[in-house]
Amino acid sequence: MTPKLRCYFTIRSTCYYAIALLFGTSLMLSQFSTVSATGGVGSGFPAQNETGKVLIHHWNFNDIPNDVFFSTTSPELLDLSSRLYGALLSFDGGSWDRVNDPTNLNAREDPYDELEDRGLRLRNPSGAFTIELPTSGYRDVVFRYAVKRTTSGAHSHQIAYSVDGGDTFQSDGLPETEISVDTTYQLVELDFSEIEGVDDNRDFQVRLTMTGEGSEPENDAGNQRFNNITLDGYVMDEEIERDLIHHWAFDNIPNDVFFPTRTEISAGGITGGQSTVSGAWLRYDGEQWDRVNAPTPFNARTVPYDEDEDRALRLRNPSGDFLLRLPTTGHSDVVFRYVVTRSSNGAAGHEIAYSTDGSVFVSQGLPYSSVKVGEKYIMHELDFSGMEEVDDNPDFTIRITPSGVGSEPDNLDGNQRFNHITMDARATGTSAENGIGELPVEVRLEQNYPNPFNPATEISFSVPEPMHVRLEVFDVTGRHIETLIDRQMSRGEHTTRFNAENLSSGIYLYRLEAGNQSFTRRMMFVK
Repeated sequence: MTPKLRCYFTIRSTCYYAIALLFGTSLMLSQFSTVSATGGVGSGFPAQNETGKVLIHHWNFNDIPNDVFFSTTSPELLDLSSRLYGALLSFDGGSWDRVNDPTNLNAREDPYDELEDRGLRLRNPSGAFTIELPTSGYRDVVFRYAVKRTTSGAHSHQIAYSVDGGDTFQSDGLPETEISVDTTYQLVELDFSEIEGVDDNRDFQVRLTMTGEGSEPENDAGNQRFNNITLDGYVMDEEIERDLIHHWAFDNIPNDVFFPTRTEISAGGITGGQSTVSGAWLRYDGEQWDRVNAPTPFNARTVPYDEDEDRALRLRNPSGDFLLRLPTTGHSDVVFRYVVTRSSNGAAGHEIAYSTDGSVFVSQGLPYSSVKVGEKYIMHELDFSGMEEVDDNPDFTIRITPSGVGSEPDNLDGNQRFNHITMDARATGTSAENGIGELPVEVRLEQNYPNPFNPATEISFSVPEPMHVRLEVFDVTGRHIETLIDRQMSRGEHTTRFNAENLSSGIYLYRLEAGNQSFTRRMMFVK
């Protein structure tokens, strides 16, 4: 029940021993120690360090403008990158802002750029600095931060933690409860691996209360400065084993291709995406949407992560709904995840709701339904486990509506950016797609229904064994219209939806290629 706490003091040197100390053997030590540290650690925002732990939350404050004083009661995201929504900083002292005071301690940038690195300044520090650090889905977490003070700043601070959302704070198990703060940066590390209640806890918080000489409320000149505040931890083993049933990553979409708005685009269509359950689609009811070169390693399903290749989905002028049809047919215990960021003048938030019938949207049961969107990627996770109305549902739909500053219809420049949209679920074996009743013994392509249609129709086919399937739509001249499916499919009957709302009336062809066989049928679109 004893966490491990250490402070590291910075001394200029060319020794890269700090890399091992920060991310390797230091996590196994339990004594107070002093080391030399220089240079950057890691590259970009690594998904995993040498110990196997992932970086869950990280503040570095580099992109915050100068001369902006933050609210103490409702602070912004403050340059946060995070795998879990809900991380937050708050300070109930005098005032706080950004400061040009760099340090390479615990830096996640490579190379370290002294001209670009910034810190967080807590002015007149007579109050408490609280860091909300959700750990949902993670265990054995380690909390780190770099800290220093000005000559007249508070000479120390007390450390406490909460596992109940801030209702009560305690210091049980901490070998040290008060940290002396010097005028040069030091790295403080708290290992909560052995503290009960910290693992898998959305309400975990750490509080630093300014103490000692310089912490008097009337101290108008002193301050403490923080940088590179991080939380690392191990991913917990899930009790329920889930399969990835829907995934959009947007990497293979050409640039400068605007997708049709107010139109359902199926998985495998021009927005990309892969699904093992048929019927998935995306739709945006705003002004424009397209692909953008805005990478993130969060929730990346490709190994290794390639920053030069990773792309995102850009929802321009975000004043409309973003709808995601995510059928759960034959599955239960579904978990929906996505990562999101915004441009500097993009919508500062969005509202989340879901529908079990495709038309009526609610937010009951969600951990949160109104979120802030920052200028760095944050991953959101919505766990629908145990919600029976979501299980085995072909009409399950998520709606994300931009909100807040920047969501006005006349905002011609702002946008929100989404990536690695996924849904994982547990197969129940009750899906017609997984082979209810008689399993097919040959490849078959059925006539679409309805036919003629306006504006959408469903196309069914069956395969006798797992195989790669490609289903495409062409006009009568042979011009390619849309790829509906291009992936490995399981044995059984499958159905997908084709929407021709933006096409002209006429005859269209749809072609199925499965294994070494090919089938083509005609369908009629009548407006």
